[in-house]
Amino acid sequence: MRQQGRAGGPSRGKENFSCTTHTTAMPKMDSATFKRLLMKANGYLQSLEFDKALQISKKLLAHNPKNIQALELQSTVALETDDSETALECLNKAIDLQPGRNHRLYLSKAQIVSGKESLECYQAAISILLEEIRKSNESNPSDTTAMETDVASTNVNTSSSSGLDTSIPKSDVSLERELSSVYCSVAELFFTDLCDEPEAEDSCKRVFESALETDPSNPEAHITKARYLTIIGECSEAQAVLQASRALWAVEVQGDGTKSSDLSASLRLATAKLFIELEMHDDAQDILDSLLDESEQVVEVHYLLGWNCYLQGEEHHADALQHLKDAKKCESRFPCDDPQLVEHIVDLLSELGYDSDSGSDSDDDWTDAEDEDQIERDILKQAGDDDSDLES
Repeated sequence: MRQQGRAGGPSRGKENFSCTTHTTAMPKMDSATFKRLLMKANGYLQSLEFDKALQISKKLLAHNPKNIQALELQSTVALETDDSETALECLNKAIDLQPGRNHRLYLSKAQIVSGKESLECYQAAISILLEEIRKSNESNPSDTTAMETDVASTNVNTSSSSGLDTSIPKSDVSLERELSSVYCSVAELFFTDLCDEPEAEDSCKRVFESALETDPSNPEAHITKARYLTIIGECSEAQAVLQASRALWAVEVQGDGTKSSDLSASLRLATAKLFIELEMHDDAQDILDSLLDESEQVVEVHYLLGWNCYLQGEEHHADALQHLKDAKKCESRFPCDDPQLVEHIVDLLSELGYDSDSGSDSDDDWTDAEDEDQIERDILKQAGDDDSDLES
């Protein structure tokens, strides 16, 4: 069973740095200062100020070379700046210092490595999470029924085997939800890197069933099951799974007309592709609209909106043309590293009667949210409303 890997988005500029610390011993930083700087660095990560986060992470490691949080911070900065070599170096050092204890370290490493090695990382994370859940439920054994699944459910004969992303779980997510999502990530491996293994289909089925058993309210588990059913050709069953779990993943319309979802952006993108494949076009539109409301700078979102409209027939081709033109303009400003996607955009535009090289609809017509806010500020200022202060 094989599923095409997801297209990559625009890559960030790469920072070259290492988690290797200074050879000259630095005085150890006191706990209060360390915590403040760590919080500040995490704030910079949230605001995408990676250079500032990098500088703090370097200082934290210089003063605390064996601190797991400092190593994890620097690995995260490295991943965000496409420096997988440094990220892996930091993660390996942290795992060596704290083997079998921090599941996040293994999940982060699973993003970087592939195939059997990635599977082993996920299995290690699963073992740690199962143990944490068992410990947390010791005082209430009646709640542990769903935790009877074992790490063995992820095993497969990979003697000749060759990952998809899994975001680092947030601290406010329950252990059961984290474990369920890790099972889903293992299923992704069997969709992709390990798809040619003899037991791939059965192994995939076991892990998404473990995901559902661990946390039946996890929308990712239901979506993963639907993807599995689609891959093996059971499309009507896949549609039924998605319809039955609609309350878990449905997009909500906000008071200002925008659409939002609790699903991560990467999961929504994968789900939109699944909806398009299953001809659930309205649901695909809602998911993609929610992504567009968050950012207009992702080429693939514009492209999928256009492709979704195109597949619905001629009465939707005008909308398809506009979305595909937006995709082409977006790609000129925020280059996409998927040449096949860009080529398909050009082919579809040509089929719809638009010459993408004609120069009409120039890039100067493109505006993103910040541009539009500035335009509105200027108009209000010219109208004499000097006190207007729009939130960006």
